[in-house]
Amino acid sequence: MKNLLLFTIAFVLFVVVLPFALIFTALDTAFDLLGDLAKSIDMAGNVLLRKPMNMWLKKEDGYQFGNPKETISYVLGMNELYHKLTGAGRSLCWILNLIDKNHCQKAIINNGN
Repeated sequence: MKNLLLFTIAFVLFVVVLPFALIFTALDTAFDLLGDLAKSIDMAGNVLLRKPMNMWLKKEDGYQFGNPKETISYVLGMNELYHKLTGAGRSLCWILNLIDKNHCQKAIINNGN
């Protein structure tokens, strides 16, 4: 009798919890994919927009945008570290840091990843 009761409780919990677990797993996977996609777009943007970003976001002797293995945030962080950002570059870092605290600094720590 005890085993039947334990089976019933386990089965009911399984049926009730399973849909929530599947939804959670799907959302978690989707958010991971969105993060990976955002990083890929960021890296592509670092290459495709290198000319205007090198002109507008950093001082002449600053760290260069354009390396396909780096994100825009990484280059912003490097230039922020060495005080080579223009006003527009500092503003962009400030906006990114509002969304994600110390975003540009964390990009350096993660080596642009």
